[in-house]
Amino acid sequence: MTAPIAQIEAATSVAYVFTTQKNGTRGEKILHGRSGHPLCCPVRATIRLIVCHRQHRAPPNAPVASYYHPKTNRRVTIKPKDVTQILQSTAALMKSETGIEPKDITARSLRAGGAMTLLCGKVDHNLIQMLGRWHSNAMMRYLHLQAKPVMQHFAAKMFNHGTYSFHPEEAVPTSPDE
Repeated sequence: MTAPIAQIEAATSVAYVFTTQKNGTRGEKILHGRSGHPLCCPVRATIRLIVCHRQHRAPPNAPVASYYHPKTNRRVTIKPKDVTQILQSTAALMKSETGIEPKDITARSLRAGGAMTLLCGKVDHNLIQMLGRWHSNAMMRYLHLQAKPVMQHFAAKMFNHGTYSFHPEEAVPTSPDE
């Protein structure tokens, strides 16, 4: 709360500490680095929030997931239902382009969606489990192996990267009648 703004804006990473979460583990931390994107960067987004909180003289224990209402100038803590409402409103606007039903999106779906995106980006599932703070194999329920980016080349890899031969006395069937 006392660091110069220039020093805050120079941050290359941020660490979030989870005080409450579904798995009951308190105090876990997750570190994010800069993504390079001007808006979709966890570090830059956190910097914007910290600067905003400082401008409004927020107490040091103010939740990062909060904002100041422009009409009342009061801090409003963001709840999962608020995130769900915004996601569903946006999904309704984009339905003709995405085909996604607004009712199918909730704040909780972000975790599974993030895990799926990482899997499609070829990130190892053990690392995804660690990043998502899953303490069991429950994460595997969220990862859809039907995902085209993950599955599309498997048949070709199975066919082209093995060394196969038939037993010399075996014939290769050419039709179901043979």
